Amino acid sequence: MEVIDYNYITRCMKSVFGQTPMEYLMELRLEQARLLLLKTDWPVSEISASVGFEHVPYFTTRFTRAHGLAPTRFRDRYRTHF
Repeated sequence: MEVIDYNYITRCMKSVFGQTPMEYLMELRLEQARLLLLKTDWPVSEISASVGFEHVPYFTTRFTRAHGLAPTRFRDRYRTHF
């Protein structure tokens, strides 16, 4: 079995998708968190952990940077209440 170099994979992903594997993973995690904020009543700490963040403040910083609002404010603004 041939071992593929991480740097090679990173370069390929960057050229094809415009993102490194870590950037892709971060985007995926934040998108899942966005959906959980809108569709569940889970606390932010539980959502943070469930999408792979060890520290809630880091999750909050990354989410805010990606979506322009802190997770709780995002939920309050965009969640529809039935």
